[in-house]
Amino acid sequence: MQSSAHDKVEAVVDGQGLFVHVDYQHNLPAAAPGRDLLSLLLTFFSEKEVEQAGEVLSGTREFWQSRGESGMEACLFKGANSRHPEFAFSMQRHSPDVSEVDIQFVTDPVCAVDHLGRLTYTNFFWERLFLHHGREAEGRFIWEVMHASWENVLKEHVDQKADSRRTCLDQYDGYAESWFHVRVYPTRHGGSMLLFYSNQSAVEAPRGEDALTSLAHRKKIYSTMEELIAKGRPFSCMMLDLKNFREVNNTYTYPVGDLFLIKLAERFQQDMPDVWTGRSGGDEFVFISEGTEDQARMAHRLQTLLEEGIDVEGHWIRAAASLAGAAYPAHGRSPHALFHAMEAAMKEAKTSMADNTYVEYRPQFTENAQRKRTMERDLDTALLDGSYYLVFQPQVDTNQDCIAGVEVLSRWCHPELGHIPPPEFIAAAERKGHLKKITEWIMQEGLSHYLNWRDGYDYDGTMSFNIPPKLLEDDGFLHFLLQLPERWHIKPGKIELELLESTDLMKQPSLHSRLKLLQQHGFKLSVDDFGSGYSKIGYLMEYPFDQVKLDKLFVDRIGRDNKGEAVLRGVVSMVQSIGIPIVVEGVEMERQQHFLEEIGCFVMQGYLFAPPMYAAAVKQSIRTYGRQKKSGQRF
Repeated sequence: MQSSAHDKVEAVVDGQGLFVHVDYQHNLPAAAPGRDLLSLLLTFFSEKEVEQAGEVLSGTREFWQSRGESGMEACLFKGANSRHPEFAFSMQRHSPDVSEVDIQFVTDPVCAVDHLGRLTYTNFFWERLFLHHGREAEGRFIWEVMHASWENVLKEHVDQKADSRRTCLDQYDGYAESWFHVRVYPTRHGGSMLLFYSNQSAVEAPRGEDALTSLAHRKKIYSTMEELIAKGRPFSCMMLDLKNFREVNNTYTYPVGDLFLIKLAERFQQDMPDVWTGRSGGDEFVFISEGTEDQARMAHRLQTLLEEGIDVEGHWIRAAASLAGAAYPAHGRSPHALFHAMEAAMKEAKTSMADNTYVEYRPQFTENAQRKRTMERDLDTALLDGSYYLVFQPQVDTNQDCIAGVEVLSRWCHPELGHIPPPEFIAAAERKGHLKKITEWIMQEGLSHYLNWRDGYDYDGTMSFNIPPKLLEDDGFLHFLLQLPERWHIKPGKIELELLESTDLMKQPSLHSRLKLLQQHGFKLSVDDFGSGYSKIGYLMEYPFDQVKLDKLFVDRIGRDNKGEAVLRGVVSMVQSIGIPIVVEGVEMERQQHFLEEIGCFVMQGYLFAPPMYAAAVKQSIRTYGRQKKSGQRF
């Protein structure tokens, strides 16, 4: 039992709510063996909350956690494999997350993960069953620690969870060579508590049926595939993942969502009687068609069915989904291989914004998935071994003949994959939960070079950094930014933050006040790639930007497209009319420079002036510019 400086009591409680074993710390009211749990809870929690705890004790629920006005937090967790109905109970003051509650009394495997899927807690039974080869668990992604067969289903859960109620997963474990039913309980800070039951547990539905829809569940889907494979029969299989099920739940309530799934399952069986149908997860279905039916034809049948919509309690709901197909034996010779193929194709299907997109498995999908896993695996060491590094690209003011600024860019030369494009490794960092760590490293490493240029070569321009807008939601990252100017002795206006123009900007109601705060602390704010992607003139009116960085797509039109040049003139005129300075990136030819100067744009960045370069080369450029300035030469 871990010690704590907080008032705390931990105990085993029997099925009647009486304490069986108690471990005290500090000043909580007496909770001796034989005393009643609910009477203790009434001291700190409302009657409604205590009633919910009573539901767990009476057997209708399995998990309860709450925080009372007095600062007390309690957790009650049922153990399913115990011969006698006993419960783990923990109560303490100011516990930051239910995932920190000790539940070692539960004799089922239990673990907890944070909102990114990193393990924050494991009990003895989980470690004994799932922790292999002596690997440390805490802080690692759960799918890295467990057998590879869990990876897709656990990542899917982390990516899509938003419900405040319990969800369930069924999965085959390659190490244990056994099926597990997993009950997942959300915790307050976006994490999850996971309770694992073996396939011998009484929670398994009879005859291999999904309890809600009466379709075959994941284990039965596997066994059906195994039967067809054993008979040597070719078949096609299709995975359907609902894109809008969360929206249905949030809009029409969970009971309507459940009824929607039931009616959808009935529709599948009625309209496609020749296709075997199962439910492999919360909003995921699998279809199997014997023979050599064209997968695209089966996908078209499903797409037509989904377009029709379903009447649920007077609500007309149209399902939107992503579809992924695979075939035996072409794409796999085992159920696990076929599921792996469908899940790889599903990832590709979900990249499309269109509803009911269908993608058939191709081998490169597996290669892409392996590439992503390799990047995620090696991100931890990239900052240490030097394979992740910085380059710098000058921004030149052609009117003042000076280097007005330097943009900091990151690069990764992977020992196996070679040079990885920045959008790829930034996405990997975001998936891994390392985006904040890497961005902070980039800024500190960049500013160390800035000081060297300033103090050794009289550089007085800006240094700009690309900042993902979502990072500004993080109070810790905001604090990191605010202390940078004083810590590094940087004058106001010299650190520039480039925010990518994206939908993320509009999703952050607190962004305006945070940007204002950054300006007050001496930061310059720039909207990057303006005019591409999610172009919204409203950004310039709503947010306090100091500068606009025009996207390269405008520059590429110069000298080639009169319409493109006219659009560029209009955009520049509009931005200049509201008094916001402009930087133009992607300038590669002299005719582009001359056109931009004619319309009043003088600060430019691109290969015409300098490519991204190492810090030593920037130092040489600053030195060269200094000699040109003294001799009266143009840059």
